[in-house]
Amino acid sequence: MFRIMLICILLAGIGLDELPAWSATLTARSSLTDLRVLALESNDALLASKEQWRAAEERVGSAGVLPDLKLGLGFMISPVETRVGPQRQVVSISQAMPWFGTLGARTEKARHESAILGKMHRARELDVLAEVDADWAELAWLDVAESVTREHLDLMTSWEAVARARYAAGRGEYADVIRAQVEMGVLENRRRELEERKPTLQARLAAVVGLDALPEGWRAGPLSYTLEDMSGVGFDATSSPDIAALDFASDSAHSMSDLARLRGRPNLTFGVDWIRTDPADMAVVDSGRDPLVARISLTLPLWRGAVNAGRREAAAVVEEIGHRRLSTHRRLEADLRDALFRYHDAARRLDLYNGDLTPRTEQALAAIQAAYEAGRAGFGDVLDIQRQLLEFTTAAARAAADGVVQRARIERITGRTVQRSES
Repeated sequence: MFRIMLICILLAGIGLDELPAWSATLTARSSLTDLRVLALESNDALLASKEQWRAAEERVGSAGVLPDLKLGLGFMISPVETRVGPQRQVVSISQAMPWFGTLGARTEKARHESAILGKMHRARELDVLAEVDADWAELAWLDVAESVTREHLDLMTSWEAVARARYAAGRGEYADVIRAQVEMGVLENRRRELEERKPTLQARLAAVVGLDALPEGWRAGPLSYTLEDMSGVGFDATSSPDIAALDFASDSAHSMSDLARLRGRPNLTFGVDWIRTDPADMAVVDSGRDPLVARISLTLPLWRGAVNAGRREAAAVVEEIGHRRLSTHRRLEADLRDALFRYHDAARRLDLYNGDLTPRTEQALAAIQAAYEAGRAGFGDVLDIQRQLLEFTTAAARAAADGVVQRARIERITGRTVQRSES
């Protein structure tokens, strides 16, 4: 049941905050979906981004709060003699009040800044998921390429034995034996190269999902040779976290402009003073009565240069963000076209190699093997066809892996999760 919930969450493109309160763990049989969920939960960069977002959300609550009250206490070194008695101490309390609308503008600015960090966090989530998909696809391709290379190496070993037997029987040439041994050396070198690339990619994938190392015996799993239909995919600015972050940045700049304007308004301070008075030496009316003084003061923003500079700064920021949004929109549209082209190219290559060339080459190999055994074809013909089969088989897997990588790019650019065939 939990696994079904995980898949539904990923398909809906839900962020980390909306995941259930339980943790994914990896095993030797964990799938790409498991890796994606664990990355959202455990990637250190995402956790740092989330805490940065949370801190900004906390600042929203404090942005619109009035300044603290001020309490003052004064002692008369020389008491002030009045008709009702000498004044000894003064206790005052005051409250500063920013001009009307200032606290609201501060709150709005803090709210917009928090929303910016929220969208940036979502963009980082998509970046991490794209990294997971790319590393997983590369490892899956390496598994296929190594397996196919090993199969061809075993087959070439058998053919080397056949060529040796034919040479011993006087029905073949020693050059065929040498060619088979050379081909075996090439295949063994290729297999070792593919095998030695895996630890680096596994370490990188482990780092992305927040682990020191992947579980012992874990493999990327089989590649899907079916790519999803992307014909209806287009760029929608409303779903892009990059565009949304810039929109909130523009709103924050407008709040900044409001604050700059309000800086030119006076700030008020209301206060009350209580003066302790001792009784007078003579009997008078109200002797020893403590007076209360109500106070109001305001700042005088006479220096308009700073106010005007702040307003010009805010206007420049609004213009800058507008240009950056347009530039980002155009870049994302171009990136999406490139990703869709590469995805469709991968689908075309996959259909070509897996649906046409590979089956025909397998038939050709079977035919040339029979012809060679019957003495109607040379050993070089067998090598050529087998090389083609190895190339087409690995090229089909490469196309499938490229499709996974480009699908992740499309998800990152559009901000939407594409339903995937891997579980």
